[in-house]
Amino acid sequence: LGLDHARTQVKLARHFMARKEWKKAQPYADAAARTYAAWALFCAAECADGMKDWKKANAYYRAVSSRYRNMADRWYYWCCRTGQGDRKDAKEVVLKRFAELGPKYTSDQSARLGACSMLAGEPDAALVHFGKAFKLAPNPIYALHLMLVAEELKKPDVRKRTVSVIDDIAIRFPTISAQSMINI
Repeated sequence: LGLDHARTQVKLARHFMARKEWKKAQPYADAAARTYAAWALFCAAECADGMKDWKKANAYYRAVSSRYRNMADRWYYWCCRTGQGDRKDAKEVVLKRFAELGPKYTSDQSARLGACSMLAGEPDAALVHFGKAFKLAPNPIYALHLMLVAEELKKPDVRKRTVSVIDDIAIRFPTISAQSMINI
């Protein structure tokens, strides 16, 4: 059967979760999670979260972040969002996973580190990470994050340079102009 059975369990769990029938969803979500497939672990984590079973949700998010390197930050985001779980350990997992990558992060990884830095109350580090993400892939989403952090840090020069780059690439993103981003 492979993971087909778990996929069906996740569908059933999500059906009940959409209706906020957490107790009905739980056995399906927990059974699917035993496969340790990321999507099944997320389903079980979300179900436990919905039930406010913080210990179980923490364990599932920890499992995802520990097992899947590209999802190391999900546990930390959950801890920050809910105020539950072991935030310190979750942050350490994120930092460890990204350190294993070395200095050559992708734009997405840099942006995710920027988000983690903001959640940790480290806007200076966030500025560096969002700046690197924007340099690697100058798109409006990274620009927006970079400009918001620069604004918080009172660094108008960073904001102006970012707008200038966006002006230069506006042809690539015709639905978003630099002027509309300035007005945010």
